[in-house]
Amino acid sequence: MRYLFALLLCLPLASALFVQSTGQTGDHPRLYGDLIAYERGNELHVFDISKKEDILIGNGRDPSIFAYTLAFESDGVIKYTNVRDKVIITTNASGQHPSVYSDSIVFSTRESDLGVDFSND
Repeated sequence: MRYLFALLLCLPLASALFVQSTGQTGDHPRLYGDLIAYERGNELHVFDISKKEDILIGNGRDPSIFAYTLAFESDGVIKYTNVRDKVIITTNASGQHPSVYSDSIVFSTRESDLGVDFSND
């Protein structure tokens, strides 16, 4: 009975997975829907799976994607763009490791980057 239960739990997951190659080389892929954001060298790309199209965004690293919004870090500054028009907007905020969700971007930063001391140490 235990094996049947495990099989029933795993079967839907196993049948939903498939492997597909984009033919692109890169690092740090992030997936949202049909869009894959990734790094290649110091450039950011977005691959559209449905159109089989690779879109060069510009220089940057550590991408995060939600819908058509791509957030990333470039020269220590957090930036974002809409994948469709590729107009890059800078936040003028120093930071790393951005993550975008809906209309919000979160990222990590250091007190020294901001010129403040929150912990009074």
